[in-house]
Amino acid sequence: MEQKDLAEVLKIYEEGIETGMATFETNLPNERVWDKGHHETAH
Repeated sequence: MEQKDLAEVLKIYEEGIETGMATFETNLPNERVWDKGHHETAH
């Protein structure tokens, strides 16, 4: 995944949140939070 893909990834993730079946998360993280949780080098 590249930075240019992030908006689409978050859109798909949000759709999963809305189903209530794809994750335990209830809120869509912002880009900074997403990067920090999914990339070792992002701080």
